[in-house]
Amino acid sequence: MTMTDEELTGLIAVRFGDGALPAGLEQVQRRGRQRRSRTRIAAAAAVVLGLAGAAGLTAYGLDRHEQAERVAAFNRSCQAAYAAEAAKTGRAAQLPTALAEPLLELRRGDARLRLYTSAPGPLRSMTFDCARSAEGTVSGRLSYGATTTPELGQPLVAYRAQLPDGTVAVVAQLRDPADVLVVTPAGGGVQTAQRDGMAVVWGPREALDEATLSVRDGSLALARDVLAITATFQEEEFDRYCRRTVDQRPELRGATRALTARYGDTWALQVFRAEKAVATCHWANMADDPDRGVSYNGPTLGVGSATNIGPGGILGSSDRHQTWLAGLTVPGTERVEVVGVDGTRVQAQLGDGVYLARVEFDERRAVVIMTTATTVHTFAGGKVTQHPR
Repeated sequence: MTMTDEELTGLIAVRFGDGALPAGLEQVQRRGRQRRSRTRIAAAAAVVLGLAGAAGLTAYGLDRHEQAERVAAFNRSCQAAYAAEAAKTGRAAQLPTALAEPLLELRRGDARLRLYTSAPGPLRSMTFDCARSAEGTVSGRLSYGATTTPELGQPLVAYRAQLPDGTVAVVAQLRDPADVLVVTPAGGGVQTAQRDGMAVVWGPREALDEATLSVRDGSLALARDVLAITATFQEEEFDRYCRRTVDQRPELRGATRALTARYGDTWALQVFRAEKAVATCHWANMADDPDRGVSYNGPTLGVGSATNIGPGGILGSSDRHQTWLAGLTVPGTERVEVVGVDGTRVQAQLGDGVYLARVEFDERRAVVIMTTATTVHTFAGGKVTQHPR
């Protein structure tokens, strides 16, 4: 209840009669005004606090909503990346259609790395890593296996994923899920996570280039040991394999990479040349052949070479559907054609002293024609003829 100054004075007068007041009327009035002022300030403060609280709740709600949207967007991006990579393998019908919950997830600031897996069964087993950079770019790498669980012949196998933001992720499978994966040297911004026999090591490239992964009974040196390959083509990993394998062959010592070619999502080739030697390194995603009981659980890698040859010598590699021919060229070659017995002519791709041609005929009876600025060289049946251009 709020009283006026007059009502307050009258109440005091009734209560104390004509006795002396401990305070004068002016003081009583001043105190009344102060009390009413404090009441108004308190009410106003309560309103302000209420508004501030509501604003805080709204901001908190918006923050949670934004976070949920970012997670949902990442989910969609990973699913889209997975579907795209599955389609490239030619085995999408043999793989899960949708990703389940990630087995592992790691964070580096705004960057994220997830690992998805699926067990073998009616469909093939699958491993898919999905990375989002701090800027929001999403990429993924897919590996697949058989419909039955294989027994690992070694304590751990791993593949390396070169991520677009310059970091590296190593995905490892452990033969014994009870093992603990150890990375040496430790530190350097390297993160590890492990669950159900799978492990992820993520960090700066320079920190992992020379690192070793170890479990109780074995180890992998990332700089020199052979790693598994993903069904997703990774050019840098292909380069590493080719260079390392070629360098290990004495007959190809000092060979240089002279040409690189891609054919859709099924073939990648590199051609190396040395003195009187040529080599091809290939990555091939070959189709299954159910009629012959042939099934692949990933792309194939291989290096083939021919030594003590000169221009006109042919090195071939093939699968059931196509053949690649490579060889050395004569100095100054401007064009190379490969001609089949039926007259089909295929123009080859030229590199640094080498050629590469994709043909669909028997290469054993092919004729190779090399043209320079002045001369046409024809190689057939082990013989060469020349005539002016």
